[in-house]
Amino acid sequence: MKIVELIKIIDLGKECNVPIIPLDYNKYDNSKTSIYPYSKGICFYKDQDIWSLSVSDAEDIRALIKEKIRGISNNVRELNRYLVVSELLKAIDIFYGGQGNIDFEKAKVYVDKLNQHIDITLDFQEIMGMENLIDIIRKDKLFRELCFYVNEVCCNRDDRYRGHKKQENKYCFGNKKYHEDLDIVDITVFHDYVELLHREEGRRHGRYLETIRPHTLEQKIIWALDCWMCAFRN
Repeated sequence: MKIVELIKIIDLGKECNVPIIPLDYNKYDNSKTSIYPYSKGICFYKDQDIWSLSVSDAEDIRALIKEKIRGISNNVRELNRYLVVSELLKAIDIFYGGQGNIDFEKAKVYVDKLNQHIDITLDFQEIMGMENLIDIIRKDKLFRELCFYVNEVCCNRDDRYRGHKKQENKYCFGNKKYHEDLDIVDITVFHDYVELLHREEGRRHGRYLETIRPHTLEQKIIWALDCWMCAFRN
């Protein structure tokens, strides 16, 4: 997610009655932090992702966020959102003559609004009817952050490159619109095997399936997720 998308979703400029000014790189003052106040409003580099925010005292602010916001712990994605919102609120406070104080209660309101928007925009159009899978994704805090790419190969794993080309069906679902670059999960399913790769983690997790009876695509995807979570917990 880019900073410009975050600002648009929470409608910060309108609520705080201050101009929020996205700048091209050649006009952006990169000697400053990613978000800074000046005489006409709050400036930021319009193409910057929230995870790459440049803040001189980022670790101190993250520590404050963990102290002020209950339950956030080490959730990196959530911390990134709080960090951007906190920097915006700090810049707005300075713009109005303050010392750069951060209202963490207000920050929580904005981040909650952002999270609700992301939840609403989760996309399951390509797996309509897989209600158990959709329910699992919606209820899991990590899964709601991710974009899933599924490749269904219509053969056993060992037969993939034997003989004629095998039929493959591709699906995509989840947080398709706002996921971070590495928050993509690739799932490959065969008749007898499932495999999952989370690009940020960089490890593959797989398991063979019983082939006494056929399994639905939904079941195979759920088993792939379960295989990953078992390895993650251990």
